[in-house]
Amino acid sequence: MLAAPPPNGRGDFTPFARCRAGSGPDSLSRMKTLIRPFLALALVAAAPPSRETWSIVRFGGNPAGYLHETVSADDAGRAVTVAESRFVLNRLGSRVEMATSLATTESTEGALLEARAEIRLSRETTRAVATFDGGSMRLVTTAGGRDYERTTPLERPVVGPEGARKLSLERLKKAGDRVEYDSFAGEHLAVVRVAREVAAVEDGLLRVAETSASGPPRKIWLDAEGRVARSVDTSPFGEIEASRAPREAAIAAAEGEDAGRLPEETYARTVVRSNVRLPRSRDLDSITLRVRALTPELELPDLAVPGQAVLSRKPGEVVVRVERPRPPSAPVARPVSLPAGFDRALLDPNGYLASDDPEVRRIAGEVAGGETDAWRAAIRLERWVNENMTMDLGVVFAPASEIVRNRRGTCVAYTVLLSSLARAAGLPTRAKMGFVYVNGAWGGHAWTEVLVGDRFLPLDAAVLGPAPAGSARLAFGASTLGSGWAELNAAGQRMYGHVDIDVIEYAVAGRAPVAVADGAAPYAVEGDRWSSPGLGLSLEKPAGFAFEKLDAIWPDDTLVAMRGGEGETLRLRQFAHEPGGDAAVKRREAVKGGDVGEREIAGRPAARAIVEGRAALAVSDGIDLFVLESEGPAAAARLDAVAATIRFSGAP
Repeated sequence: MLAAPPPNGRGDFTPFARCRAGSGPDSLSRMKTLIRPFLALALVAAAPPSRETWSIVRFGGNPAGYLHETVSADDAGRAVTVAESRFVLNRLGSRVEMATSLATTESTEGALLEARAEIRLSRETTRAVATFDGGSMRLVTTAGGRDYERTTPLERPVVGPEGARKLSLERLKKAGDRVEYDSFAGEHLAVVRVAREVAAVEDGLLRVAETSASGPPRKIWLDAEGRVARSVDTSPFGEIEASRAPREAAIAAAEGEDAGRLPEETYARTVVRSNVRLPRSRDLDSITLRVRALTPELELPDLAVPGQAVLSRKPGEVVVRVERPRPPSAPVARPVSLPAGFDRALLDPNGYLASDDPEVRRIAGEVAGGETDAWRAAIRLERWVNENMTMDLGVVFAPASEIVRNRRGTCVAYTVLLSSLARAAGLPTRAKMGFVYVNGAWGGHAWTEVLVGDRFLPLDAAVLGPAPAGSARLAFGASTLGSGWAELNAAGQRMYGHVDIDVIEYAVAGRAPVAVADGAAPYAVEGDRWSSPGLGLSLEKPAGFAFEKLDAIWPDDTLVAMRGGEGETLRLRQFAHEPGGDAAVKRREAVKGGDVGEREIAGRPAARAIVEGRAALAVSDGIDLFVLESEGPAAAARLDAVAATIRFSGAP
């Protein structure tokens, strides 16, 4: 299901696939925090001492992994809960493996004393120890062989797993009963407020609606001892269910042949089709979007973040205008001093943004070099990350200390590495999460913002374009990543797969805004001519050919295909030029093979190459690169005939 590599061969035109589960991912990426159901269940499902339980985890009804939990008492009679999980996931053809462990110790009254977490979402394991004493939480996170410490004041005592079980047992009896408490969310490495309310009694179990800052509401079923017997979470990929099972069956769910298999359409659910094909999308100055919830119960987050203005809001619908910021008009010295009121966490290293890692510091020094201007240094780092990273869908979340050495990952990894390098170069940064437009679709994505002077400027090493990054994106959260990615992913769970996005208006590279009519379609076919109103591009198919793949979107880069009666094919694909370099070289790279010649098509420069049975033509239109391919007998003549019908409606 992965898109074919672009002309430069690095996979730079498949940003959503880089996104996490969610974004990414990986597009997952943007997406469900995949470990939340497992850690959250462990946190609230403690059993009496000396008890062991196993559960099967299913994604969309398919076995994906297990939960294993033991509860015992230490020598002081305190409850010790150890919850482990392991699951696998097939993400666009790549096997993703995740493992977590959370050990908690609580007082005999149920107050949490200590929590030890181990989370493996990549090749390395991140560890954290949280201790609770005197109205504060001290958290030490270990990643890349370094410890990162922070202390957070607490408003109320934090309840441990056994304490949560006892509270639920005491206060939840019938429909309408409610209980609230503070709990340690292992996936957030933070304390969150949890609320449980009984919805009904079913087959001797209490069906409870549980809400918290960890993510969207979930359903749990409590047994007669207040333990979670079953849980159901709604994710962009469908329901995630955990239910009790024998040990052998639970382990098989993570190790069997069917473990982690998702239907092919699963990730497509997280991608939103655009109502228009955007021209030069990586170079947009502004865009106005209508964001609509697909379900009445979904409450859209506050989208009024820097760089975005909410123009109107009503239940289930928000209209947002995204503006591309202007680069600094004068040099800004680096290292950048934090203006008054800005959080020191924008510069400090943490478990993910390991700007103190020796290799991160070395590369930042080499790439930024003696550049004294902060913005030019940031652009150098963005280009270096784009050129030196490789897409790897098997990596969910990893710290910079791992990424800088393996140089693999999703858009999240690109963001982590760029943000860490920038901090090492004295540039304050934060991570953004939301949607980005590529090839007819809006998909989950992450990118970096750099503070230059008193303004945040977006950089995107995964979806590279002229800096600052273009406005064909929608953000719903920003973070310094001091607590990891879970906070942003919690917002992603509410958005990915649950909203529709329509383009109302856009403006490209200094041109006048273009309004998109209600009900507009991304393409039209009139007789033999296909056209894309948004791209301002059209062509005619040869006689005897039929149009195919008219509705393809990312990860397929096809705009339109044509097939003849004898199996001959033509296909028009869309890519984007990278900033800088020689555009003529990029066109020749796109059609490499055989003799390459230069020509002009509809007033645009083009390159053409012919080999036996195949011919290709690459034509530039600003930052867009369109590649027409012909295969079969008389491929070159057919290519030239179709190329002669290509029309562009706008200026070059």
